[in-house]
Amino acid sequence: MPNINLKVTPDTFSGKQYSLTVADTNWTTTRAIGIIYYTENGSKRFKFNIVGDYTGSPTSGNLAITGIIFKNITNYYQAVTMYFSTANWIKGYTTKNANTIQWNAGAAASFLSVSGDVEIE
Repeated sequence: MPNINLKVTPDTFSGKQYSLTVADTNWTTTRAIGIIYYTENGSKRFKFNIVGDYTGSPTSGNLAITGIIFKNITNYYQAVTMYFSTANWIKGYTTKNANTIQWNAGAAASFLSVSGDVEIE
């Protein structure tokens, strides 16, 4: 697997899709992919899709993505889109200056899907 920290210049788009390593307690990754790219103004971004299962049916977690550091944006967190089987609500957001996506759900379940397009360092 190639190193996720690409050497891409602000005026290029690699378009290369990478397999991601994702970890959490009692987590098994089914599929995890991501693309790193720059916007026209030079912001480094990460587009991703992660799918997997938890054993023990938790109501919260911290998915750690190897090789990614989410941007520290003052006064707010970056939201991500999530689906958690049987949960009536779920919220997820990136952790500033870290590699984790924190999430909480209204009910315990096992299947989790998360995707996003967020800024990274």
